[in-house]
Amino acid sequence: AGVLTCAGFLLACEVNAASPPGAAAPAAPAPEAPAASTPSAVRRAASFVAAGLAPTTIPPLGNLATTSPLRLYFLAGCQDLTGLLVVKLNDRELHVHFRKGNPEFVDSTHPQDSLQAFLLSSRLATPDQIAKADAEKERFGGELVPALFGLGLINPSTAFAQLAERASLLLGHALLAELGTFSWEGKELPANKAMPLGNKWGLFMDQLRKLSGPDARRRLGESFDLPVMKTGGAVKVEDMKLKPQETRAYGWFDGVSSVHQLAVQHAAEADVIIRTAWVLKDCDLVSFASGALAPPPNSPYLSGAAKTSASGVSAPPPAAAPPPPIVAPPPVVAAVKAPPPAAPPIAPAAAKPAAPSFPGGPPKLAPPVVAPAAAPKAPPVMQPAAPASAPPSAPAAAVNFDAETKKLAALIETMKKQTHFEVLGLAKEADAGAAKTAYLKAARLYHPDTVPPNAPEPYAKARADVFARIVEANRVLSDAKAKADYLAELAAGGTGEKVDVGAIFAAEEHFTKGSILVKARKFPEALAMLDDAIKGNPEEGEYYAWRGYAKFFTTSDKKAGQAEAMKDLNVCLKKNANCANAYFFIGMMAKLTGDLKTAKTNFEKCAKLDPKNIDCARELRSMK
Repeated sequence: AGVLTCAGFLLACEVNAASPPGAAAPAAPAPEAPAASTPSAVRRAASFVAAGLAPTTIPPLGNLATTSPLRLYFLAGCQDLTGLLVVKLNDRELHVHFRKGNPEFVDSTHPQDSLQAFLLSSRLATPDQIAKADAEKERFGGELVPALFGLGLINPSTAFAQLAERASLLLGHALLAELGTFSWEGKELPANKAMPLGNKWGLFMDQLRKLSGPDARRRLGESFDLPVMKTGGAVKVEDMKLKPQETRAYGWFDGVSSVHQLAVQHAAEADVIIRTAWVLKDCDLVSFASGALAPPPNSPYLSGAAKTSASGVSAPPPAAAPPPPIVAPPPVVAAVKAPPPAAPPIAPAAAKPAAPSFPGGPPKLAPPVVAPAAAPKAPPVMQPAAPASAPPSAPAAAVNFDAETKKLAALIETMKKQTHFEVLGLAKEADAGAAKTAYLKAARLYHPDTVPPNAPEPYAKARADVFARIVEANRVLSDAKAKADYLAELAAGGTGEKVDVGAIFAAEEHFTKGSILVKARKFPEALAMLDDAIKGNPEEGEYYAWRGYAKFFTTSDKKAGQAEAMKDLNVCLKKNANCANAYFFIGMMAKLTGDLKTAKTNFEKCAKLDPKNIDCARELRSMK
């Protein structure tokens, strides 16, 4: 980006410098239509609406207390908007100009932030040079920096990095502002002001990482104690340039635990967890269920009085009583049922009496769920008997883990034969919200974190397998497209093959680590990770593409390495003919072995499948 920007500056400067002194500057080319009017932007806006995200446009005026700068940047970036965002604070205005969603010009009206002050303090220019450029800047579109470049007073290649750093710092001030107002105007940026700063989401995350954990916690407000879960948004999470720690934190957002609970549970990474939740909240990549969870005891985020009141709490606060349990809940789950019934914090307003809320297990394991009787005559055999008025901290009866493990094994076998709807106890007409609610209720019973510390491994694994089946059902039913495909499969007579979700999750984790190692050029380590990913999920084509590409770089003979790599890449394309990365890897191998024609053909295929692939676009530009 720096090379391209310098080239752009020099080209603008040369054109302007060619004009004789006193002559009018060459007419600027007609500006492009704002990105919002292009077909791609229209499609992007339509997908934004379809995802249920609001607002879909940036209002012309607003208050930062209700619409944060973070949200404004996200709206501009995810919709590829072109325009000027002005963040108005009590002592300055910060101007951020976007071109097709990318910030390309940032400035401030405060004297301490002025460009002249920066040039002097960074020793990029002397007072005499600035004065000379200021006198001649009308020849360069009225801008100081192009005048300095065009007159040869400073070297673009050495100045660009520092100018980009200044723009990034000013952008950070704008993004982290809390009090003030803003305005938005759709307008094109003059060419002589454009200075691309880098990947818009990488730049975005770099600035927001400067916020401290305590400040991010304050900005989260009440959401800090609400269950947090991953959601799909207008931007894929993999495009957000998360660091490994942030990716790990994102993986912990399971819809069961709150940010508060996760911060206490993973104290060493608390700031990362809190900040990641805060950032992704305004990017629609996480959501928070209603109904606060009890804060962890002795939490460092509580006041003294709050700590005292929370010290005896070992589970979420009163919630709607879950359906009669199929297996014995551990003490932490039993504590949820002790308080008197209260309004469900996450349940929908209208219940669906025709369908059990979780899961439709075999009758012999859950008579209360299946039997038409209004209520069981006695508590389930496996439920510890305790009076309704027992305090939440009352000890529960000892659990017969051998018996429970056998019953869990039977439940797992039954769930393998059930549809996703039956697993979550939902009707086929149930929407994504109902699926999420059913999932949260089920997760409170079977989440791995609810396993007692003294539980044997077979029991813990059995509960994990049940939870994995619940997670898979929720994944399909909470996604409109996945649900539609699943219903079509059922209608065609299919059963919706049940998979080992735990193995798939592990495979995805290995693949993520492997792809990161490939990008870091640590190819032997990447191969080991990608081998494990393929063992866990041999049906995922893209895993083979990355492994083949890693193989190519582990051999000294590139021709032989290319032949070996193509075996994996062909497997990938057989499983997924639309894998853009496979074509990119084939193109790179062809380029490195001297076959530029094949390289270009595959780069073009990659670009057609994934127009946003920056690496592919760069390779195609270099071949023109």
